[in-house]
Amino acid sequence: MDARNDEITPEMFPGRWNPVHTFPEALEPLTTAAGNALAWAGWWRKGSGESCAGGLVVGADGGFVSPSLAFARQIAGAYSPSVSPSDFIHALPSTAASLLSMLYGLGDYQATLLQGPSSGVMALGHALDLMAVERLERALVATLSVSASCEEQAPALARVAVAFCVEPTTRDTGLDVELEVGRTSHARGTTEAARQEADGLSERLEPFGALAALPLVKLAIELERAQRRDGQIRSTSGEIKIGQPADEQGEGVFVSARLL
Repeated sequence: MDARNDEITPEMFPGRWNPVHTFPEALEPLTTAAGNALAWAGWWRKGSGESCAGGLVVGADGGFVSPSLAFARQIAGAYSPSVSPSDFIHALPSTAASLLSMLYGLGDYQATLLQGPSSGVMALGHALDLMAVERLERALVATLSVSASCEEQAPALARVAVAFCVEPTTRDTGLDVELEVGRTSHARGTTEAARQEADGLSERLEPFGALAALPLVKLAIELERAQRRDGQIRSTSGEIKIGQPADEQGEGVFVSARLL
């Protein structure tokens, strides 16, 4: 996890990406979040062109809005031989994982979870399960959400992405945290600590309230703050616990974290 937002450009991937081409606009925030997290964890060096070892789990709300609309506009009416399939491909939920794998490697395992608003938390849980059974030694968990409500009015503010590098061993550059992901019928709201921190970003995060990335964004905020405060989490329970609102059946998901 890295709270910084250093620019990730096509020139940083020699032999893996043609720098003449830009990244797909809809997925650019995800490539940036993943690149910064991998570089901070020491798994990848910018400009190296190297392939990272590890797995990749991506959580997605569904297809991506802007390329879907662009492709729909292209095929509206009579068929045209000038229609490009790129917008259709970029609209697919699995394209995000494919792009990250193309750029960073992470070929030990790859999965895309489509569980609606719960996708981000469940992607983290899936990666933890794979490591628990020793199927993976480490994994990048990434989620990108696009707010349809502000996609046309403010495209630059319509996307939020978050990425975590997760491995079972403690390293000097990491944060030693006990993570738990589970289902509950009471997964509503957040701990007071997470709520207070999120209040500072409430206006920007509001459009993402029912989308997959938001719980992991809140988790990243809390872990970053805990690291800055010498490992002290300001929470009445001594634990961060963030829940995604329950679905129609009254069930939701949660992620909790405790510094070790």
